[in-house]
Amino acid sequence: ARNFRLLLVDDTPFFREIVKRYLSEMGYTIETAKDGLEGLQMLNDQSFDLVVSDIEMPNLDGFGFCKRAREQGYTMPFVALTSLTKNDYQSRALSCGFNAFEEKLDRDRLVRVVQDILAQLPA
Repeated sequence: ARNFRLLLVDDTPFFREIVKRYLSEMGYTIETAKDGLEGLQMLNDQSFDLVVSDIEMPNLDGFGFCKRAREQGYTMPFVALTSLTKNDYQSRALSCGFNAFEEKLDRDRLVRVVQDILAQLPA
């Protein structure tokens, strides 16, 4: 089985650890960044199969992070992760280049969405 590498970007240590645990339990290798600026640096330095990013962060929020990453040519899937209301932010996230928009604490749905996206990637 392929060992997928994921980048998790979230400014809150509590949520970063919770979501990292969810995804690590699935057998994925997880690297973390504390904001969009650090996330961009990590994209430049390492290779990832998928990015999971919070929306609300200091320095560079998730919208700006995804938009800049897309402008720099990164094509891997991006999943927006938020505690914000879906109706208010989902369309904005998708227009910035996110492939999916999920709520932070819905473990089962997040894991399923990540698995489904990774299953569609070429080997």
